[in-house]
Amino acid sequence: MPNVIGLIRTIREAKPTTPIIVMSPIVSPDRETAPNAVGFTLAEMRDEVHRAASLLRDAGDHNLYLIDGRTVIGEKDAHVMPDGLHPDDAGYALMAERFADRVRALNLSLPS
Repeated sequence: MPNVIGLIRTIREAKPTTPIIVMSPIVSPDRETAPNAVGFTLAEMRDEVHRAASLLRDAGDHNLYLIDGRTVIGEKDAHVMPDGLHPDDAGYALMAERFADRVRALNLSLPS
């Protein structure tokens, strides 16, 4: 989590009024509960991203937004990830459409 917080703080220092949108990892069924090389599961990584965003918002960064990656590519979308991890062309198109929908729903105003 310190790396996620550090990255967001670095961006925030450079752009104090710009909305920042963080998206947690999309679903990868085989990796949700299987530890990676450093012992971290995808579910744990997603939780860390969510916690980091919550901590920063609680600390006063009200221009920080979180999109849950599972709402962009979820369990029912496994058919667009032939290797179980990376979306294919149709998957990336679906991902872009859903991500754009979620960003539009935030109704953000950008600084001039």
